[in-house]
Amino acid sequence: MTNVLVEGGTRILESFYDTGLIDEVWAFLAPRLLQEPESSEGIRKILSNTRIEAIDQTGGDLFFRGLVRHESLSR
Repeated sequence: MTNVLVEGGTRILESFYDTGLIDEVWAFLAPRLLQEPESSEGIRKILSNTRIEAIDQTGGDLFFRGLVRHESLSR
């Protein structure tokens, strides 16, 4: 298996990220998520270790695609 789609909220995304199971992120973010402290903390952590390849606004949401920099992860 080479690709797995993980659908869920920021907690699901962050748990896969924290275990080093994500190489590439394709995410849609609703503006309200960025206003919630719990959600925005996880999003900031993931974005700070991701090389953004594409970013776009889709409707009211923000879409981004990027590659995770594993050497930045502390395990």
